[in-house]
Amino acid sequence: ALKFIRSEKPENNGMLLSEAQAQAQVKHECVCQIHEIVESDGQICLVMQFIDGMPLGKIAERLNPEQLLSILEKILRGLQQAHSQGVLHRDIKPSNILVEESEQGELRPCLIDFGIAWRNQQNGSQADTSGFGSPGFMAPEQAEYQHHQLDRRSDIYAAGATLYSLFTATAAKPLDTTKREALFPDGSASHREQYWPQIPADLQSILVRCLQRN
Repeated sequence: ALKFIRSEKPENNGMLLSEAQAQAQVKHECVCQIHEIVESDGQICLVMQFIDGMPLGKIAERLNPEQLLSILEKILRGLQQAHSQGVLHRDIKPSNILVEESEQGELRPCLIDFGIAWRNQQNGSQADTSGFGSPGFMAPEQAEYQHHQLDRRSDIYAAGATLYSLFTATAAKPLDTTKREALFPDGSASHREQYWPQIPADLQSILVRCLQRN
């Protein structure tokens, strides 16, 4: 698969190339692999692994909770590999998880679209991708453009929002992005059963932890 990375700011191309190179170093069976990075006439093209699968959000309804959790566990292990190399995804959501299904019914998930990913750098010289992300899945600090506060916990928030959406068929926050509240801004778990009756209690505890505003 070929993916072209375009920036409205030509000065960002060098940093975008650096981020693509960082992603290419992440080697995990559940992370879409970059085979080659080509730069020509100011354009960056990624030669990527082709995933012959469907977005998780489109097949979630026919999967049981155990299958969903198995898929998410594998994706989180891939994400952990990226984090261990200082790479953040910043756009985790069901449509960025493709699931291949073998003839034997085996489900193989893969995390795609690191297009707005960046690498934690001490000098803070990341490309300017302010405002990128997906409403309903962005951590508060990302939605509020506080990019200096982004770290692996921002991806954990999005992973929690993804888990929530898969079990409830809705995004974790209102799509009205003027409202920056998380479901439980103070991390309180009180009365959560009335909001999440379809989610087992142990997963509710995980969600409350993931979706804390602080």
